[in-house]
Amino acid sequence: MALDEQQLSILLQAGIEKASELLEHDGGFLPFGARAKPSGEIQFIQLGMEEGETPGSLHRRLGEMLAAEAGRGELLGSALVAETRISGEADTPALAVLIETIGFSRSVVVPYRAAAGKVDLGSMVPAEAEPVVFRN
Repeated sequence: MALDEQQLSILLQAGIEKASELLEHDGGFLPFGARAKPSGEIQFIQLGMEEGETPGSLHRRLGEMLAAEAGRGELLGSALVAETRISGEADTPALAVLIETIGFSRSVVVPYRAAAGKVDLGSMVPAEAEPVVFRN
């Protein structure tokens, strides 16, 4: 069973809110995941970096872990959340969220400004994306 548009929106917003909290509290974050369980519960997954691991390889490891769970039918949707930068004159910091369910995959980039422990989010920019978790 796939998540509907409203459920995907809730999962996306949960990932963005968690990232904002981490930015406000810690000033940054490592890539993390969110999974929507068949019960309707959303769980966050934060893994530690292994020796020699980069944020990119941590992001891939999270995707592989979620893909294995999706393959076993243990989740209905996922979000992979990471920090990124939008290249340009200002080299703007942004959140990158890959939101997925069965038959649906989108990347959403959200530019932000952080100052004095407060994060101001810009407009979401969605784009089509190749699935990582629900590939089959």
